[in-house]
Amino acid sequence: MPIGIAAGRVIWRVFASNLGVAPVDVAPLGLVLLFAVGVLVAGCLLALVPAVLASRTRPAEALREA
Repeated sequence: MPIGIAAGRVIWRVFASNLGVAPVDVAPLGLVLLFAVGVLVAGCLLALVPAVLASRTRPAEALREA
């Protein structure tokens, strides 16, 4: 996500300067970093439930059912 935002900024600067418009960054860096950390934390929390359920399954029983 941060690489995409950085690439988008570079592309916008090139595009805006070709149009003769002042290239202004709208998304502040701190907010972008906060969003990236929030997405990472949310992903970890969402993965916690399946991980706990998978850890309760015994491998021998799971293999026998398959």
